Amino acid sequence: MRWRENIEWQNMWWESARNVKVKRIALLGDSVTRAYRSRLNKNLEGKYVVDICASSSQITDSLLWKEYRFFFECNEWNYSRIIMQGGGSMVMQGNAVVMKSMQKFLRMDIEN
Repeated sequence: MRWRENIEWQNMWWESARNVKVKRIALLGDSVTRAYRSRLNKNLEGKYVVDICASSSQITDSLLWKEYRFFFECNEWNYSRIIMQGGGSMVMQGNAVVMKSMQKFLRMDIEN
């Protein structure tokens, strides 16, 4: 599996986890996404809370889809917005591969 990094990492964060009624934004992405989550959360204070599912996995890696599935199967929270930030791994994959993976994401069936 040479497309994977030496160390694969994953980060999930549910802000204000006890509050299931607040409006939420889900950030999906990589280390860049992880770096700006707290700032975005602070800027949107009182309007939304910002949760995250960030990973080093590439968009074409089945590991990423398992991470996303787990993140959304935690169905205590509903999302008003989902923002996906792809970073360098999307650029390196090429447009056709990325588009195919994005279509897979949009079809992802998550049961409650």
